[in-house]
Amino acid sequence: MVFSTIISLILVVLAFTYYKSSVVRYTLIYSSLIIPFYFGLNTWESFFLGRRNFKRIFINYCFIIVTRLALLFAILFYTKNYLYSIIAYLFVDTVYSLIFHLLIKRKTDWEKVDLTLEKEYIKHGFRLTGASAVSAVANNIERVILYAASNASLVGVYSIIDIVPTMAKNFIKTIISIPTIELARLPEKDNRRIIRKYFYLIFIVSVLIVLVLWFVGPPLLKVFFNVTDENILKYSRLILLYLLFMPFNLTIKYMCTYQGSGTSFFKLNTATDSMKLIFLAIFIPFFKIYGIIIALFLTEFISTIILLIWFIKSNRKFKSDG
Repeated sequence: MVFSTIISLILVVLAFTYYKSSVVRYTLIYSSLIIPFYFGLNTWESFFLGRRNFKRIFINYCFIIVTRLALLFAILFYTKNYLYSIIAYLFVDTVYSLIFHLLIKRKTDWEKVDLTLEKEYIKHGFRLTGASAVSAVANNIERVILYAASNASLVGVYSIIDIVPTMAKNFIKTIISIPTIELARLPEKDNRRIIRKYFYLIFIVSVLIVLVLWFVGPPLLKVFFNVTDENILKYSRLILLYLLFMPFNLTIKYMCTYQGSGTSFFKLNTATDSMKLIFLAIFIPFFKIYGIIIALFLTEFISTIILLIWFIKSNRKFKSDG
């Protein structure tokens, strides 16, 4: 909560300096009030992960996702006010985090601490956090580059077409995280064997998700955002293609996160996110929104090849175990 409060202060400073003449100013100010609790109280998933209560994690996420989507669709449908939708998104997650935090706080014995084990966890956490720093930049930089290479209108268009894939991406992350956490209970050789066995299923699910969104996405944009421009609808379909590779990539990365020292995750995640930054910087100035689409697709596709090679090569040490 301390670090989140620092972030909130930065948002307030940005609101009254760089964004002082923009509507974004109010979003930053209102968000700054929620951010400390949004991140600071988000302890419940770690708690249930430690208790191996994966069913509860899934149920909690279902509550959050259903509530969030229902509220967002209602706000966008009746008010079409994006400021309200951003605040609602943060507010829903914060309220649920607060409720879950209070529930688990009573079940936690704060006195029983293994200092040696805690140091190892902190070391592992630093590796994961270090890798996520590059991800944070890579996942949010495309709008900045697009604005520098074009104008605010095109950034607005991209923000609209990115809504459906972003929601799908968050859904995929949640769905993938549950079985991969469950698999982490097994010895690593069994975990890898099961993942290898169901490679085809992961890609079939990816294709089905993209196919559904290919036909459902444009009507959603027409209803909630009054989009009629055929170019925007075309963009909204093409940008979905990178989701074909995301479930597989997430499965391998989550396996690195939940098993092992975290060193492999740091290397793989930093390599793939750095590649994304390079592609975005190369293609956006020349192709604008198409450049983002190309960069995202190439990043996920090449990441799949890299992760697959790493997975096959690292399996060799488990070969004798079948």
